[in-house]
Amino acid sequence: MIRKLKVFIAIAFLFTSCTNRNSLVDRSKLLGVDYRLFQQTPAWELAEAVQDGDIGRIKKEIAINKIPVDSREPRFGETLLMLAVMNMNYTSAKTLLELGADPDLQDRYFGDSALMDASSLENLVSGSEPRFLQLLLKFGGDPNAVQHGPKTTLRSPLMIACEKGNLDYMKILVKAGAKVDTVNKYGDSPLESASLAAGLYRRPELVLYLIDNGAGFKKVLYKTIEGEEKYLTDDMRYWHFDLGSAEYKKKMQIADFLNKNGMDYRATEIPKTEFDNYPKEYLEKY
Repeated sequence: MIRKLKVFIAIAFLFTSCTNRNSLVDRSKLLGVDYRLFQQTPAWELAEAVQDGDIGRIKKEIAINKIPVDSREPRFGETLLMLAVMNMNYTSAKTLLELGADPDLQDRYFGDSALMDASSLENLVSGSEPRFLQLLLKFGGDPNAVQHGPKTTLRSPLMIACEKGNLDYMKILVKAGAKVDTVNKYGDSPLESASLAAGLYRRPELVLYLIDNGAGFKKVLYKTIEGEEKYLTDDMRYWHFDLGSAEYKKKMQIADFLNKNGMDYRATEIPKTEFDNYPKEYLEKY
């Protein structure tokens, strides 16, 4: 399946796309962060200006040449604001927003908006890039929007941030009014995404933060293919931290909290597959 690759690969082709951008290319072979998706469209010169961060030219194309600020490229249906965000071009993103670009428009493939793209934005050098998320929220981005599109996963910006294991983005979104208990038709929720990321990225503080901000920790976290209901205490069995580590202590802090609220982590069954990968001495304590 074709996937729209995000910002973490943008730098890899930045220089070649700048150098050769006026050479006609096959759009069907371009990634979703490539400005050349706008080639041979009325918005191509605007796309060049956005890529260059040329404020004066951006304003000229929109105000004088009447190019719609929310013009879409024909392959994924992305706007130039989305591309500016994914390519981490702050000057252009800010200019487009000031000229009326909609932070909540979704592409026609995955149902991602510029705000959703910003919720998973990663800089190869510094990691988080919170200024884009803050900028889009400042210009009216909806922290509770949900993806819609033929390839969508129906995730909200907060679910996306949780899935990426980005606590900074989670805090920004919750402060902006993101609902911590949103559940889509697949049963996905911020807590489910955070629990998955807690084990994957060794960051139990993601779950702690959601619980502290009112997430319904007693609700069903997800259902197995067989339809069996699983709770946070069940999912925590897949969090593997070194005994005595800071991560382990945070996990036990969550376990103690849940126990006080009628959910006994120690009483949950250890998955059989765990005995194939970890010694019994570890599994009796983890």
